[in-house]
Amino acid sequence: MINFVVSRWNNQDTGWISQYAPSMTLYDRSDEPIPGSIIVPNLGSDLADKFHFIITNYNNLPPVAVYTKANLFKYISQPEFDKVKNNSWFTPLLTTNHRTYADESGKQVCYYKDGIYWEVNNMWYLNQHPFKHDPKEIQALMGIDKMEYVPFAPGSNYILTAEDIRRHPVEFYIKLYNYLTYAVYPGEAQILERGLYNIWR
Repeated sequence: MINFVVSRWNNQDTGWISQYAPSMTLYDRSDEPIPGSIIVPNLGSDLADKFHFIITNYNNLPPVAVYTKANLFKYISQPEFDKVKNNSWFTPLLTTNHRTYADESGKQVCYYKDGIYWEVNNMWYLNQHPFKHDPKEIQALMGIDKMEYVPFAPGSNYILTAEDIRRHPVEFYIKLYNYLTYAVYPGEAQILERGLYNIWR
């Protein structure tokens, strides 16, 4: 059986999950939450939900689970997901069709290599999202501060084992969670999204 830990907002459809699993752990930050879901404030993006689940269940994590947003198929096509859905090992969930391009000087901005998406590590996104913690401190914590390019799965969706998660103590996830819960979509979430592959691979 596939375990699903799902983050839902804006009343997204979760009916598709029944094709893969009879039940799920659902974090719901929607205006109309689904009965039986874990209702949470709309703060910190889906990452806050993932970290909350990890913190709460750290000593009783499922052996393998899909940690995903409800709109998973925005980030990977269903046929692509179907090819990896039964993986019992660390698997980033991403399409192979994200845009890749170079800047005006010809320097590559983003590209695919070794099955993962790489993006230039200049924190361009902080111009578009609020942040109140030191970005370099967060990058260093995630081990990406010295990388010219960062590998990550856009959307932050992964198949993870309990062992992948427990490479880091629960206190680590508490710290990550506390970076996030002051805004709906903080800049810190963007940094953490780009560090997840590195801490779990």
